[in-house]
Amino acid sequence: MKIENLLLFATKPWARLSTLALTMVLFTGCAGLKEVQISSSPAMRNASIQVDVVGSTASNRGTVEGVPVSKYFQSGNAIRQGLQAKAMRFGSDQPPTQSITSDDPIWRGWISSKAVSIIVMADVPGVFDDLPGEADPRRKILPLSGKGAPKGIVHLEIYQGGLRVVTP
Repeated sequence: MKIENLLLFATKPWARLSTLALTMVLFTGCAGLKEVQISSSPAMRNASIQVDVVGSTASNRGTVEGVPVSKYFQSGNAIRQGLQAKAMRFGSDQPPTQSITSDDPIWRGWISSKAVSIIVMADVPGVFDDLPGEADPRRKILPLSGKGAPKGIVHLEIYQGGLRVVTP
């Protein structure tokens, strides 16, 4: 195509719309969730806490969101063993802040498995009711798409009451 024809093509309204749509497709994938960063609050720094970050697909979403958190962390739990989870340990001899990024091989595995959300579960010491979804304060669900999907870095804090988001 000659340069004159290309310039004429680009002045057509439908061509500008097509170019805009292509640009949006190319760049919107870059604006999603990039990192989940988890920190223990000062009051919890010496407590031994296990945290799992799990990529949840449409097919296992109900199971992962509904499993009682206290049972999930019990030794030999079949649900936990069947998931691709990034396990983190917090305590006096562990870093107080740990993270997983979209560059991590397990995260790429979640995306290739068509994960719809990332679920963070923390085995926080104390007495809690085992409730489904985010009704249990030890579980946070981060959707990977849609209006409520976080972008960039999400900061979570482990505190005496469970997990809380500390980013706006």
